[in-house]
Amino acid sequence: MSRAVVVITLAAAMAGLAPAAEPPQKNPFAKPAFMNFVEDAPAALQSDQPAEALSLKATLVAEGRAFANIGGVVLAPGEEHAGYRLLSVSEGKAVLERNGERVVLMLFQEPQDE
Repeated sequence: MSRAVVVITLAAAMAGLAPAAEPPQKNPFAKPAFMNFVEDAPAALQSDQPAEALSLKATLVAEGRAFANIGGVVLAPGEEHAGYRLLSVSEGKAVLERNGERVVLMLFQEPQDE
């Protein structure tokens, strides 16, 4: 009987040592921050900016979906922002169109032959 008392006492003592489970700090099912579309365009996508002012920051292509981060604005193909429509996204490349003019943005520029 004394052995049962010792086991119960140890179990009760160890239960008090276990840390209480804390709720998660953020929602694990929330959409990742990079997929939140920016309502106000940064300077790089204002409609009066020339195509040369656009900069491709990142591309994401996975499981039949694609996104491009252009000057801080995340777009999917077919979406428009500040007069530019994103036509296509591939690894390291985004093609946009504004007023019938196509603009190809590359994440990494090809080295120039000297």
